[in-house]
Amino acid sequence: MAELLQVEAGERGTLRIFSVEMDAAERRKILAPKADTAPTGAALGALLGVDWIDPDHADLFDVAELDDLGLVGFLTQGAGVSADDLENHRAQLDALEGTLLIVYARGFSGEAMTLSPAPNVTPVLTLNEAQAPIQFEPLQSAAAEGQLTQNTPAPKNPHLTLLLAILALPILALILGAVLWGILR
Repeated sequence: MAELLQVEAGERGTLRIFSVEMDAAERRKILAPKADTAPTGAALGALLGVDWIDPDHADLFDVAELDDLGLVGFLTQGAGVSADDLENHRAQLDALEGTLLIVYARGFSGEAMTLSPAPNVTPVLTLNEAQAPIQFEPLQSAAAEGQLTQNTPAPKNPHLTLLLAILALPILALILGAVLWGILR
C-alpha cells in the first residue's frame, strides 16, 4: 500500500488504480469543468491530495462503460499492461465496480510526491506497463555495410534554375521597359 502512495521522481512505466466513490454527475463535473469550477487536472489532484494531475495521463471512468472489454481488457489493450502481470490480480480487478481513477506515471509530471487520497478514494493497485525488450543486433541489409565517404555537395537542381529564370525575366522586362520609356519620353 505504501508503494501505491509514494511517487518517485522521474518514475516511468507504472500506473496506479484508485477506486472512487462518486456518481456520474460528479464525474462529468471533473471531466468537463465549467468556467466557475476547478480545471480537470486540479480536480483530479484534489482526489489524491496533490496540486495537479496531468489529465492527459489519467483516466476517470465507470467500469460499466467498458462493456465487453472489461477492466482487464482495458488494462492490457489500452494501458499496455502485460497479461502475465494481470493474472495475479485478475480476481481483485474483476471485483471492482463503480468509478475508477487510473493515473499513469507521466500524470505526476516526473515529480516525487506522497499521495494523500480523499476519504472517497481507495488505493487499489500499482501495475507496470509492458516494455518491449531492447535488442542491439547488426543490421541485415547490404546498405548497412561498408565505409562512409566524404560528403560531396548535391548537384544543383536544373528545375530550380529554370524557376529562377522564369521569375527573373518579367522583372528584367519591367526594368528594361522603364529605362526605354524614360529615354524615349
